Amino acid sequence: MLSRELRWTFGHNFRQVADAAGISKTLQFRDLRATAQTELANTGSSILEMRTHSGHATVVMAARYARPTVEQFKQGALRELQERKRSGE
Repeated sequence: MLSRELRWTFGHNFRQVADAAGISKTLQFRDLRATAQTELANTGSSILEMRTHSGHATVVMAARYARPTVEQFKQGALRELQERKRSGE
């Protein structure tokens, strides 16, 4: 886990670079982490892999950052339908 000082410094540096690049102040570093978590989930990464990549202390926090996408919902629905067909429901 990063120290509070290092996290603040990174966030501060991120904002300086984002400002210089003309990126909206509404974009925050945590938005990038959430996007990375979502992309990892889309590629089939496990929650443990996502936790390791993001540096979260728990899988609960890592899962919180992974925003479900329409594609994930579609894939989940397809898996559910396939499972129901296999089980004869």
